[in-house]
Amino acid sequence: MTEQNPIYAVQILRRDQNHIEVLNSTDFNKCLGRWKELHQLWAESSKEEKPFVLEDPMLTAFQPGLITEIRLIPITADMQNQSNNPYHKQMVQNGLGATLPSMSGVDILDNGYRG
Repeated sequence: MTEQNPIYAVQILRRDQNHIEVLNSTDFNKCLGRWKELHQLWAESSKEEKPFVLEDPMLTAFQPGLITEIRLIPITADMQNQSNNPYHKQMVQNGLGATLPSMSGVDILDNGYRG
């Protein structure tokens, strides 16, 4: 078994479940620098009550209150490539909420076992 370099991910977690994966890299310092930039931008946007603007990896702007967390986490190549499932890929790319079918008013909880 060969030792693999860890892969690090910088992610913005949003309240509406439209999470954004900003950066994946084996360079921890590069990821840490990007995390610090995003954290500072988030703090400034919140304080000045202006939109949080992200230009890379996509061009978007949204209210900073939508952000719940900006995180830097280690992932392995196995975790990143573990699934060829198109629903898993859609969830990773667009968030879980975009993967689920529209349920408009339907409760998806099963209310537990009733025996």
